[in-house]
Amino acid sequence: MPALVTSPHPALDAARYHTQVEFDRTYRSIRREPAHRDKNLLFISGLNIDISPRDGLPFPLTKFVPWAAYVRLRDGRSFHLEQDELTDTLRRQPIDNPDRLSFDASIHDMSEAEGVTIET
Repeated sequence: MPALVTSPHPALDAARYHTQVEFDRTYRSIRREPAHRDKNLLFISGLNIDISPRDGLPFPLTKFVPWAAYVRLRDGRSFHLEQDELTDTLRRQPIDNPDRLSFDASIHDMSEAEGVTIET
């Protein structure tokens, strides 16, 4: 608490602290859960930062700052990626994603689909 009170950026330091706590809590839950065994799992923890909208824009700009990651592979190997290694790894990923979906096209397709009636 003294570090937060004397910090020049208390809100950012508090967010960083909570990100660390949530990563640790979730990581420990994942390790204990047998349902995740024999599966490839990637858990990335980070901080969403909302930036006030610029003039003429209706929504805030949201930036995600990765904090850490836990990887467990179905062959039993597991490891952590701290922030620098995680961001380097993410930056090395190919930009092209053959499995990507167009959000607008998906919404259009759903609006054209035959309706479903649910009776209560």
